Amino acid sequence: MPGYTTLGLIACTFVHCYKILLPAKVSLSSQREVRYVCNCVESHPGRPLVEHLNGVKDWGSYLYEINNSSIVKGVPVSLLKNYLVFHDIGKATLYFQEHLKGKETEEKLKNHALISAVLFLWYSINTTQMEENKNDFYLLLAFMSILRHHSNLSSMSQVLNLIFDERTRDNLRKQWESIDKEELGSILIQCGLDEDVILRMTNSDVNSMLSVEENYLKETRRLWRSSHEKSIIRGSIKNTDLTYYFILQNLFSFLTDSDKSDIAIREKGLITRKNIDINVRDYMKSEGIGSPLTPLNRMRMSAFEEVEQSIRGLDLEENRVLHLTLPTGFGKTLISFNFAFELKRRLNKEKNVNYRVIYVLPFTSIIDQNAKIMENILLHSGFSGSNYLIKHHHLEPIDWTDSINNQEYNYNMASVLFEGWNSEVVVTSFVQFFETLIGWTNRRQRKFNKLNNSIVLIDEIQAIPAKYYELTRRVLKDYARLCNSYVVAMTATQPKIFENDEIKGLCDPLKYFTNINRIVFENRVQNPQSVEDFAYNLTLEEDKKYLFILNTINSAKQLFKILKDLFPERRRCFLSAHVVPKDRLDKIRMIKEGCFDLVVSTQVVEAGVDIDFDIVYRDFAPLPSLIQSAGRANREGLENGRTIIVKLVDGLGKPFANHTYKGYGVDLKLTEELINQKNVFAESELHDIIEQYFYILRHGGLKSMDESYALLKGMSLCIFDECDFGGEILPVSSFRLIDDDMYKFPVFVELDEHAIKLWEEYTYVLNSSIDRWEKKNMLSELSKKMSEYVINVGENHLKNVNIPPEVNDYLYISNNQVDNYYNPDTGFGSKDALFF
Repeated sequence: MPGYTTLGLIACTFVHCYKILLPAKVSLSSQREVRYVCNCVESHPGRPLVEHLNGVKDWGSYLYEINNSSIVKGVPVSLLKNYLVFHDIGKATLYFQEHLKGKETEEKLKNHALISAVLFLWYSINTTQMEENKNDFYLLLAFMSILRHHSNLSSMSQVLNLIFDERTRDNLRKQWESIDKEELGSILIQCGLDEDVILRMTNSDVNSMLSVEENYLKETRRLWRSSHEKSIIRGSIKNTDLTYYFILQNLFSFLTDSDKSDIAIREKGLITRKNIDINVRDYMKSEGIGSPLTPLNRMRMSAFEEVEQSIRGLDLEENRVLHLTLPTGFGKTLISFNFAFELKRRLNKEKNVNYRVIYVLPFTSIIDQNAKIMENILLHSGFSGSNYLIKHHHLEPIDWTDSINNQEYNYNMASVLFEGWNSEVVVTSFVQFFETLIGWTNRRQRKFNKLNNSIVLIDEIQAIPAKYYELTRRVLKDYARLCNSYVVAMTATQPKIFENDEIKGLCDPLKYFTNINRIVFENRVQNPQSVEDFAYNLTLEEDKKYLFILNTINSAKQLFKILKDLFPERRRCFLSAHVVPKDRLDKIRMIKEGCFDLVVSTQVVEAGVDIDFDIVYRDFAPLPSLIQSAGRANREGLENGRTIIVKLVDGLGKPFANHTYKGYGVDLKLTEELINQKNVFAESELHDIIEQYFYILRHGGLKSMDESYALLKGMSLCIFDECDFGGEILPVSSFRLIDDDMYKFPVFVELDEHAIKLWEEYTYVLNSSIDRWEKKNMLSELSKKMSEYVINVGENHLKNVNIPPEVNDYLYISNNQVDNYYNPDTGFGSKDALFF
């Protein structure tokens, strides 16, 4: 028996013998002291089940206590504690205990989620007065959370239609009969449950329990359909109600987060909230930000002051969705971070609630840059370590450093702390945030409870696909209200997601847009050209720096090669997703340092990358992309910058914009109509053009909101993974922020000594015979470190290049073969197949 000392074995043997001598109907309470000593039933090797259940109950109670939102506080405390206790009680079966000892056990018999949920439901029915109100649904949602706590969320209809067929009854009967009832009763009583109800439970049989539960599910199904489902299916989108969706997400999150935290962390002190106070102004002064006082810097500081002062006029109950709309290059990161902490300070004072700050960005390529700014501000105020700030996206290595105790944690503990967002400031991606807010997977939903009591800064919100405008509007509004949070939508091109009376501005954008003239736009889209014609007709001024932003990697490579031949004396640089991330970041750093005066790139520099050029050429794209690209020109307003919009076409005369922006035909057509009104226009005219663009998209009937409406109905009905209602209702699992149906191959480029060592370590771990869970953790940690050297290449890009050999799930380019597959200038693709 692993995990027991000799003394423990003797104690258990004594208890077993003592049981034989007990009277047949002795009460549980009379045996409790003996049972407390034994703890023979385990949840994990060496861990008594009673200890784990009490631990999860304590963790969940703590999370409940610190989550001060109406949606959370509406859950009855007794229900919350009961479902936390019962979540793993099915591990008391003989089958699961034998599984822990390494014995072969049937999968269906060692599984414990269903029997745990069944016992919880029976106990709850027998301790709760069942009324026709929302508390019935609370119980149902808690039941569903237990049922799915080791997997992804399923649909409410599957739970309501749960049929205990003969095979399921037989499995449950075998599991129930294999449980030591006295041990079970003792465990549950030690967890604080009602002794009389527990005694009745231990004297019951499976069939009688299931009969009670089937009656409950039948009646609840009737109530759900009559009071909730019918009005949503038959009614308009206004009838959708996301309340139960948010309740379920919180219950599921409390359970999964508490379960993993109790196993990996144990000490709640490691996630104790920190009250931090920072001074952004002082940091800016120390870094010389805003100096010298040029006209542009005066406007930046004016915007900083206006946004900060807006906090005084906020109605903390009504003004939960806010917008920050400023021209590109105005320092929205610093302005918004200062706003978030000023608001956090006011909320702490007036509501006595400590708010988390979540900064959301659309592209992983700019997360590092923005996170570094925030990290420096925190450091300046004396705060460092993962307790205070983490950056989280799918390529970020899992790491957790406790600066207070000067300690780093092992991978299991670090991953639970890190992926659970146990930090005061979280910098993350659109995918991580929105696919948690509108999500269904076990791994992502675990952190859902950290979205309560948060100030969420959504940068470049125009990156939300237009088909999701209505979904975004409704979900963010309800999220902010129900989860006691605040949302700030930030951009230079504010889309019309919200109606004017639903969102409050933090500053007057017109004041800044109409008084800024850093850039002149030249419109040349009326004359489509091939890449060759465009390049050969270029004239470059000697003292100017140029940025060319093209729509496809192939067209960008083609232009770079021609410009290299035409202007050999110019210092050149190429950027795209085919350049490994480490190389790409090095090149961006060198661009900032002024090492290049001619840069050819794809959209990887379009938003958030702080680089500055005199003249930007931009291949035609939807209006928000054109404006974001223009933000790379004359950022400091020292001279007259130019952004020249061209339309480049392939060999068949098809615009490259049509290759990149599939499904954006309406956006492209509208953009062309608006900018063709003039051949030249100033930056000060942008605001009116942007307003027209988004008004037509939102209200002109050019964009269908059908997918948004169908998803909102699916969320309201708690439909997560499958749906029987047809296209009018979609399950949550169908939500995808990024539509990319092209299969991509990961390519590992052994570019330097560090890459060589990472590959050697990866190969060693992959082929080692270590424990499979330890191997999985090590490989996960390694793959994120290796991401510095990984590019994802679509199958269409593999047609005309040398294809590296496939090794250990990667297309592998060894260090001595780099020249055959990877070009030092343009990245992936051999020199012989530089463009096609």
